[in-house]
Amino acid sequence: GEAARMAVRVTGRRKILVPRNTGPERLAVLRTYCKPVGIAVETVDFDLNTGQIDMEEFRRKITKETAGVYVENPNFFGVLEETIDEVAEKTHQNGALLIAGVDPISLGVIKPPGEYGVDIVVGEGQPLGLHMNGGGPLIGIFATRNEPSLIRQMPGRIIGATTTEDGSRQGFTMVMQTREQHIRRSNATSNICTNESLLAVRIAVYLALMGPDGIRKLGETIMSNSHYAAKCLSKIDGIKSPFFHSHFFKDFTIGVPGNSDSEKLFHDLQMNGILGGFPVKRYHKELPNTLLFTCTELHTVEDMQLLAKTLERILSE
Repeated sequence: GEAARMAVRVTGRRKILVPRNTGPERLAVLRTYCKPVGIAVETVDFDLNTGQIDMEEFRRKITKETAGVYVENPNFFGVLEETIDEVAEKTHQNGALLIAGVDPISLGVIKPPGEYGVDIVVGEGQPLGLHMNGGGPLIGIFATRNEPSLIRQMPGRIIGATTTEDGSRQGFTMVMQTREQHIRRSNATSNICTNESLLAVRIAVYLALMGPDGIRKLGETIMSNSHYAAKCLSKIDGIKSPFFHSHFFKDFTIGVPGNSDSEKLFHDLQMNGILGGFPVKRYHKELPNTLLFTCTELHTVEDMQLLAKTLERILSE
């Protein structure tokens, strides 16, 4: 939501383009932020075969009136957007800004957004060493290209590094505060006031301990686990796993037999002590017989084999 408003301020336009394979709750937040200030949110369909952006429709809808394009990579289905370079190219050709929503853990193994021309990056920092804690508190990630026209429109406080006069010690200080009503009143870029200091320190400790190699190995483990789980499920009669013909990272979607009720399968798995198999039809009616799973570094081989055995038994009952 903040990135969309920022794109509107920078470009002077009032339309945001977003694929329907975006996380439904994030899409709802985007609309909540945009509607009151007259920003139009236009959706682009996704390919039912790949789960990726429908590029033909995207090319038709991207225009000189578009302020920004928001793309999640990986998207809601866990699928990696393989046409992201073309999305960036078409977005910039039309003078719009490209906004990417990312899973920070995935950046250890897939191309970082800065390398495919993203202007604004947003994400959730919870996976970076924070406890789930019942749904909160969470910490947002917001970054932009190093250009004054963009930095001055960021909804945040910009901290700069400096040194003492003799250069012996490094220090940090606030160099720009573009938000908060007590500073700029109605001209503030955002009036949301939060203090994420403790969470930021925890994430800094986590990243320092992990280092680049640790983050890469973590990403490789997650990708390996999710693909192994998908392979285990693919051996069940009537299961199409993965459902989409695309590369995926942590989340993956499977197809279940047409006579199965995805809501009932979700409930039955819960009754067997397994939380997973989210019914995609809750948000996408065109995918009535699909379930969404997630695998992380915390899942063991035994966990994934148990999932497959349990789902196979439920389907046979």
